[in-house]
Amino acid sequence: MSRRRSRTPGITTIYWRDIPAQITATTDNGHNEKIMLHPRFQHAIDRAAHVAGLTETHKYIEQWRRVTTAVEGDTVAAAQSTADGIHSQYEKNRLEALVANGGLEPHKQPQPHNEKEPQHND
Repeated sequence: MSRRRSRTPGITTIYWRDIPAQITATTDNGHNEKIMLHPRFQHAIDRAAHVAGLTETHKYIEQWRRVTTAVEGDTVAAAQSTADGIHSQYEKNRLEALVANGGLEPHKQPQPHNEKEPQHND
């Protein structure tokens, strides 16, 4: 199965749980331009993974997700604008709340991270 991603012009925001990590702009010619967020986002992701107990590689990787938005016009400028908005929306207090809740918005319940299902005795 191919994991090729769409080359449709737009912006993709990559998140670890609810913490943004990177913005990618796909231009009309299919070129990808990556915009890295401030290192505080990666530090928050690393700390949140520890809080959530998701320190095993496969458990950590399973938490990544992409959100793609179609954009008309200059996708690189739109991606930079998105990154600027994220920087202002995710100030220190919001990132700290996300870290404390294992990378999830505070109104969401943390997901269990143990592999074994509880056993029921009949």
